[in-house]
Amino acid sequence: MIAEAAPAPPSSPYAGLAPAPGTGSARSWWHVVRFVARHGLLRWVALGICLINAGVLTMRGAPWRGDLTWLIDFVPIGLLAVGPVVAGAAALDMARFGEGARHVEGMRFWRSPAAAVTYAYTIVAGGAYVLTIVVGAAVVPPVHVDRFAWLAVLAQVLMLALFTAVGTLLGRAVSAVLAGILAAVAVLALVFLTSSRVESGVALLYAGGSLVPRVGRGFDGGYLAVQALLLAAMVTACLVIRPGIARAGRIRAAECAVVLTAGSLVVVAGQAGPDDRLARTNARPTDCAPVAGVTVCMFPEHRRVAGEVRRELGVVLEAARTHGYAALVPARVEEASASYSPGGPGTAAIRVEAELEGQAPSDEGLVLGLVEPTHCTPWDLPVAEAAVSGAELSEEYFADLDRLVGTWLALVDPDAVVAGAGDPGPPLLAPQEAARVMEQFRTCTYDFLAGPG
Repeated sequence: MIAEAAPAPPSSPYAGLAPAPGTGSARSWWHVVRFVARHGLLRWVALGICLINAGVLTMRGAPWRGDLTWLIDFVPIGLLAVGPVVAGAAALDMARFGEGARHVEGMRFWRSPAAAVTYAYTIVAGGAYVLTIVVGAAVVPPVHVDRFAWLAVLAQVLMLALFTAVGTLLGRAVSAVLAGILAAVAVLALVFLTSSRVESGVALLYAGGSLVPRVGRGFDGGYLAVQALLLAAMVTACLVIRPGIARAGRIRAAECAVVLTAGSLVVVAGQAGPDDRLARTNARPTDCAPVAGVTVCMFPEHRRVAGEVRRELGVVLEAARTHGYAALVPARVEEASASYSPGGPGTAAIRVEAELEGQAPSDEGLVLGLVEPTHCTPWDLPVAEAAVSGAELSEEYFADLDRLVGTWLALVDPDAVVAGAGDPGPPLLAPQEAARVMEQFRTCTYDFLAGPG
């Protein structure tokens, strides 16, 4: 498959990449993979990927468990380490295997020594990368599989192929040690420059890398398809560039056109491509159970922490009832997500994040979720987003929110210190006043906006 046009000298390491005469295409591919794995650094690279990804997956108590979308977006946190390792090793292997093989570098680029190394690394290193995702998914089997999950994983494997292609490009240009160093540095810079989300368009190496739950969000197939095509184009461009190899003018012109086209596509897609890698979904919390007479619904992805959240929530709800603040207790509580903010008459929300990292449910966090009117939109932004963006919510709103939260926490534990040291905290609200504020919050009739001046 690789070198039938001109046999390599016996002393050349590349001779081991040449398939035996008469072998089929599939057997030739397997021959290439075996040779690079046996004589190169590929085995150690695969092991390194597994160790790096294992370290990433155990961060923060492995909060991704049960959420496949988040798992796929969590693993790329390690790309900052995986990328230089893959590129550096590929550059070293290319420099070693390419010695004495210049006579076959002029072949079609997809049958060149660089292509052979790229195929092997993509198959084995990519396989190790996918294996860590499969093992992670097996820890807590997901309840939902996004229809574009395969495309998100494919894009990440193509990122490994690009790291390899960059390494083989430099491995053909300079000495082995220098190639390894330059490839690692180049890919590190590439990850820094192109792995962050952009406001409009596709970022070449943006793969999520998120510590935020993905419930309520799903993969955007259009974004991932464009990203995969860009990555494939860049891999092709790196393989087409062959330093120091004499070729006919028309062939060189065609190769330059491929490189320019790939670069142009990356630039154009970065400015005018799909906007977001993730899309909002219509997912609703469907794992429901009664808690202190209240129906509490959570997302099935968070079932592993639902028991302890419900137990603590029951304490919070019972405290309000037994102290005469029954008007604060909703008829239904639903878990909020990135795309769903429950609320309205008789309905309140809770958010589950810290609990996924192994932390105990916080009374303050639960009460804030029950009280805060995140479902209200006094203008174009919901209350929660407006507070973060610096929009002018009234001081009275924040004061009433503090008093309502402080009152409920005092009912749960009168001895708890709600305010800072030396600060007595906001005055507690009487049952009637607390009921009035809560009703205005739930029905979005509260005057959230700051007055003029």
